[in-house]
Amino acid sequence: MAKDVARLREIEAQEEREKISSLDVRGKPKPSVSGSDQQKPGENPEEVKKEISIGLMPKPPLFKSSSRKKYLIRGGILFVVLLLIGLSLWFFTSKEPIPIEELPIQQNPPETVPEKPEIVIPDSLIETSKTISGEVSKIEEIQEILNQALRETSTLDSFSRVLIKNTDQNRLISLGELAASFQIEVPEGFLEKLDPDFTLAVFSQNQGNRVAVITKVKDGEGLNNLFKSWEKSISEKGVLISGNKIQTTANSFKTAYVQKVGLRYLTISKDDLGVCYAWFGDYFVLTDSFDSIKKIIQQLII
Repeated sequence: MAKDVARLREIEAQEEREKISSLDVRGKPKPSVSGSDQQKPGENPEEVKKEISIGLMPKPPLFKSSSRKKYLIRGGILFVVLLLIGLSLWFFTSKEPIPIEELPIQQNPPETVPEKPEIVIPDSLIETSKTISGEVSKIEEIQEILNQALRETSTLDSFSRVLIKNTDQNRLISLGELAASFQIEVPEGFLEKLDPDFTLAVFSQNQGNRVAVITKVKDGEGLNNLFKSWEKSISEKGVLISGNKIQTTANSFKTAYVQKVGLRYLTISKDDLGVCYAWFGDYFVLTDSFDSIKKIIQQLII
């Protein structure tokens, strides 16, 4: 740097000397020097001065552009972070808080239990004043339900229908289950000739309540022979109900007629208690009193 300054000063001094020497005594410029005395282009003081001036100018530091780029990057990152924070605050503060009690509670779906089909109850085959219902899960409980129905008070000379449902199998009890509950012997093949739909009823009369079963015959072939076999068994062994032998006042069945319908009966006691049955048309009726079977025949033949 010092050498350049010294050179610059030397050039300026030379220029001054040349200006002075170029003037004559009168102050006029001397004639130009020709040939070798002319100044070479490369040694033009103005050009040398310009080059030295340029060389003397301080150069900008090399780290300026890189520092500015770093500042811009840092500023951009800071702007993005502030923008994200602002958006997050706006999102969470603008939404209304959900009350605790309204928060949905995830629950396990309830186990689906198949629904039992509705029990189909057939129409009653006779007129009844009311219906008494009971439920059982085993055959031994049927007798107790029927005994409860017999203890109920009903209108005199009227029938109360008794419906006993088997809850385990979701259906009404069958004729076979009814006979089994009282341990009544039934001729083999007899129940298969009867319609499975039947009406079980309790008849209210002066001597007390009596039981009646009404159903229809679907196969009458050989039915009379089964009746004869059944009557013979009862005459020999007696009437067995729940394993107990019931004493009778007669030793054999007799025939009676109600409106020209023949019925068979076996008297057990004078209080109108016995075994009575009739088969007319497609109906089969079994009762334990003469008054109840007579009432049923009167209803069905009208």
